Amino acid sequence: MENLKKISKVAYVCVRIIRIMGWIGFGAMLAAIASLAIFPSTGALLFKIGSTSVYSPVVLEEGETALSVIEDLSVSAPALLIACLMLNSILFILSRIKEDESPFTMANVTRIKQVALYMVLLTVVPYLVGMAASLATHIEPEGELHIDTWVYALVIYCLALAFEHGVVLQKQQDETL
Repeated sequence: MENLKKISKVAYVCVRIIRIMGWIGFGAMLAAIASLAIFPSTGALLFKIGSTSVYSPVVLEEGETALSVIEDLSVSAPALLIACLMLNSILFILSRIKEDESPFTMANVTRIKQVALYMVLLTVVPYLVGMAASLATHIEPEGELHIDTWVYALVIYCLALAFEHGVVLQKQQDETL
């Protein structure tokens, strides 16, 4: 059990760092979307105040339009948000384990089921956002529904059911002692 606590502490720190980077990336995507929506002439001088020049923070490559980049970011931003929410659930599980609790709790079962749901949402939401954006912008959508992520989500949900059974078994064992 002590080894599990050590591993969970290391994993907790790693996941927390990844989550922080995810939230920073999400904020940067929202800032880029707002910047492109307000100042669509990217890479160019936006305005000048005295001797200070303000340029657009987003530089487009040859052939890109502000609208196409906004569409791409609008698909990626919800996916990153869902990934950050999934990391929150994983952090909750790891924090329970590192606090010397048994991993077999109903709270952990609920969080594992949430992770499975987030995995499904990770494919569905960006696909739907991409389809809606393509209808609005008349740009061909690039998103796809990936069946492999659904399979992984199903496996994680099955693990949650196994953990749920572990909760029942642990409760029965505690009652017999």
